[in-house]
Amino acid sequence: MPKSPIMCFQSHIFRSKKGTATEKARALERAIAFNSQNPFFMVSMGTLYAYGRSNLNIPCKFAEKYLSDQKPGNVILLVSGGKTWHVQYISRDFGSRRKTELSIGWRAFARDNKLEEGDVCVFELMKGIGVTNSHQSLGKRSECTSISKQQILKYI
Repeated sequence: MPKSPIMCFQSHIFRSKKGTATEKARALERAIAFNSQNPFFMVSMGTLYAYGRSNLNIPCKFAEKYLSDQKPGNVILLVSGGKTWHVQYISRDFGSRRKTELSIGWRAFARDNKLEEGDVCVFELMKGIGVTNSHQSLGKRSECTSISKQQILKYI
């Protein structure tokens, strides 16, 4: 049986070191400067996201364009050191709009990676079977690898 195509998000974190307005602005500037040939979206960690008190919303336009043919289910969040988190990926209708988000498991991921208010995450969409992508981000080398019949979100 052939492997299903996988969806891989390589994610980059831009930390707001002291949580001051200046540091938050610098983190946002660094994230905005991120460039890739692959589609990506950016999420600024507010209090609810950073401390896992809320699901992580994926921007509607990004979800409509790139995720509309994906079935909700489980995804794997993978950090550069190889540790993984199983997170539920869901889509729900709200009136005429569809809301797509990471839910169960997001709290553990945010806590374990010490996300803080003001940090900015950029999620870069990688596609393919057996994708290997070497990418420099904040001085770290990372790879997205295939996991049969799973979606992968890669977080650095």
